[in-house]
Amino acid sequence: MDLKREELLYYNYIHTTSDVLVSKTPVFLCSVIITPHSGERGTFRLYDGESTGDPMITEIATGSGVTKVVQFQHDLLTKRGLFVNLFGDIDHALIIYHVDKP
Repeated sequence: MDLKREELLYYNYIHTTSDVLVSKTPVFLCSVIITPHSGERGTFRLYDGESTGDPMITEIATGSGVTKVVQFQHDLLTKRGLFVNLFGDIDHALIIYHVDKP
């Protein structure tokens, strides 16, 4: 798929090494990339809202030292916002999303 420059401007990303509130408003979640510490396993949870008290969208586990890439076939629309919870031995995560449909 060839993207035009104008389409690329719709996408946002957050790189994080800890729990983060990505948005307090609905977003379209495109993909997630997580990397654990070398030789360790880690888990990553996405919540539809502003905290771990909101409904969990999914939990993604990664193997020892393996970078995990999750690309949603269709952008996933949250209803309340997006909160990211890293636990275990996650080194960092990259969350790619957009607010409006391009």
